[in-house]
Amino acid sequence: MNPWVHLETTSQNFTPIPYDTRLIAEMEVLDFYNKKGHEFVDARINLFDAVSAQCFSSIDLRAIYRLRGM
Repeated sequence: MNPWVHLETTSQNFTPIPYDTRLIAEMEVLDFYNKKGHEFVDARINLFDAVSAQCFSSIDLRAIYRLRGM
């Protein structure tokens, strides 16, 4: 996988994550699109406690995953 060029992050934190907490991260791709020859992705990443399944954080990000001409 090519390195991503990070453009934007919006996050919502619901509660602090205690030290040594085991986490599960789930990523969902919301959209792929092309603009000016670059290929973009919008994704959502949620962080959960591995034991209780409590959601700690929801993170939306936008990135270029393929630069034009590559």
